[in-house]
Amino acid sequence: MDKINQYINDKYVKTDNNKDRIKMKDIFNKFKDNDIYANMTKKEQKELTFKNFKKLLSDNPSFKFLIIKTTDLFLSNYKIKLSAYEEIKNFVKDD
Repeated sequence: MDKINQYINDKYVKTDNNKDRIKMKDIFNKFKDNDIYANMTKKEQKELTFKNFKKLLSDNPSFKFLIIKTTDLFLSNYKIKLSAYEEIKNFVKDD
């Protein structure tokens, strides 16, 4: 679970806006394309199905109250972190 926490904290930022939502399936798919997942053992990778991923997040005190169950599962109050380049680009665009 520490690996998933590390990934989420590296790639996403917690917000106070409950309209910021990320599909759980998108988080899972991006996690599988990450170095953290690639460095997991084959056994760990095989055991980490989407169902188990959802359960790990649902059982985690940091995330369990932020999971919204609709037809899709969402992690609420999180959004993707912007790179420094994207932040500057957005700042310049606002002026």
